[in-house]
Amino acid sequence: MTRRGMFYAYLLGVVVLLVIFSVIGLVGL
Repeated sequence: MTRRGMFYAYLLGVVVLLVIFSVIGLVGL
């Protein structure tokens, strides 16, 4: 896996976590 591929995988992981926390927050409200 290239350095660029690792960067995009990390970026995608961060976005997924943000989406999950947003959904949990909306459900919690």
